[in-house]
Amino acid sequence: IRDKKDTGYFFFKNCYLEISKEGIKELSYSNLKGYIYSEKVIKRDLGKRNDDSVFKQFCKNICNNDEKRYNALISSIGFLLHNFKDPALAKAIVFCDEVIGFGAQGRSGKSLIGKAISQVRKTIDLAGRNFSFSDKFCFQQITPGTDVVFFNDIEKKFPFHRLFNLITDTLLVERKNMAQINIPFSISPKVLITTNYSILASDHSSNARQFSVEFSNHFNIKHTPIDEFKHRFFDDWNKEEWDSFYYFMAECLSFYLANGLCSYEQIAINSRKVIEYSGQEFLDFMTENTQKGIAVNKNEFLERFKYFDSNYNDLKMNTFTKWLKTYAAVNDFDYRETRTGRDKICHFVFS
Repeated sequence: IRDKKDTGYFFFKNCYLEISKEGIKELSYSNLKGYIYSEKVIKRDLGKRNDDSVFKQFCKNICNNDEKRYNALISSIGFLLHNFKDPALAKAIVFCDEVIGFGAQGRSGKSLIGKAISQVRKTIDLAGRNFSFSDKFCFQQITPGTDVVFFNDIEKKFPFHRLFNLITDTLLVERKNMAQINIPFSISPKVLITTNYSILASDHSSNARQFSVEFSNHFNIKHTPIDEFKHRFFDDWNKEEWDSFYYFMAECLSFYLANGLCSYEQIAINSRKVIEYSGQEFLDFMTENTQKGIAVNKNEFLERFKYFDSNYNDLKMNTFTKWLKTYAAVNDFDYRETRTGRDKICHFVFS
């Protein structure tokens, strides 16, 4: 038994939850028609429902109690918990910081959400900073029973496009001293990424395969969840808190089934992508000089940018072109070039 398009299941030792957009049902195994893998059973007995979950409050704090951002967060959690794979919704969930700035921010609670997912679904945690696609066995931990692959704390220049097969297609897994396996899209794992940066993508395909949620700086190196809640999540919970947590996660799945992935007006992701790739000066220039629907002579545009900031007098056209394309993709422009005589004209038009 696997999740269906409109239904999800959490299996416990003493019962199971059937989750839909209408709500959550606690059922006896005598009602279950079929079989489940033992590894899919959460090794706890589920008790009475309690909506007073510290983890729920933690999620609200992450979002600064902003309802739209909170809905985006819990819908993304629900998406990851739903092991049904919809080809029309093949995305990676990306958790990043809202704070714009160079260098790692961190400690905002992103990894704790990944750990929460792993309490309910079989999750492979891959250290993002040490992960290398050049290792042919980089995915060997993934099995047909893996629900989520968690790339924790990826580097700034993580090659997101290398994940396309994992996100949208059949996954070939090479294993040391064992036969390779093909995991069909329908049972392949979903992808969660956390990063202190933004994931750079200069094409619409990459951007379309991401659903990003910004984490506020409510939690940081000086104010941690332990400081606020006075205990360590998961390790220090009693049975009542665990029950509250599981029902909250079921609520996230129910919310996703009812509403899909809920987008919101993001605070800083687009700006961060441009800044990290090309600099604050370029972002400022483009903000003042670009809007959808304009067409500009690219040579004149480069000269105008050099006049805007003389520190870029040596900037080459090929680099400038890459920056333009990245800016267009990040801001959902369709970037096109035409030629008029010897001049190239770049167009920023509606996609």
